Amino acid sequence: MVRAAPLPGGDHRGCGRHDPGQPGRLRLVALAAAALLHRAGDRVGAGLLLVAVAVAGAAILGAKQVGGRARPPAPTQLVTETDFSFPSGHVTGAVVLYGVLALVLAHRTHGLLRRVVGPIVVLVVVVTGTIRLYLGVHWLSDVVGAVLLGGALLLAAVAAHRVLTSRTTGAVRSDDPATRGLVAR
Repeated sequence: MVRAAPLPGGDHRGCGRHDPGQPGRLRLVALAAAALLHRAGDRVGAGLLLVAVAVAGAAILGAKQVGGRARPPAPTQLVTETDFSFPSGHVTGAVVLYGVLALVLAHRTHGLLRRVVGPIVVLVVVVTGTIRLYLGVHWLSDVVGAVLLGGALLLAAVAAHRVLTSRTTGAVRSDDPATRGLVAR
């Protein structure tokens, strides 16, 4: 396994606490963001965010049970993880939560914020995956699989968002690739 040089002093206990994909942090961000979106009148965005995070959680658990892949050897882990390795739940959760949040924000905003939310999500996912690899609790393929699983769930959320928001605006386009097949012609 390839890993970065140890941190000065050899103390790695704080690494996981700064992981933007940490499950407790993901749930807290999802609940807080959904509450703020609901308060701002975006009930579709709030509901979609909560449903997407819940579906991602179920998909992660299912994929881990089906895959049943062991984690890297315990001596190489800087923190202890005991469940199955594939896919990384931290990375899948980060892709889905921050991706859906970016989708909703991009739909509600214009200008610079709209242009930077996507690259920020990519950065957060890369940081999350890098932390999981550095801590020695995942193989590279666990992180890649998590990005693919999270990406598939995010695409489903994009399609759902387009259908749901078009129902409120009445502007469904049958030529839109995200809604093709979902719209009666």
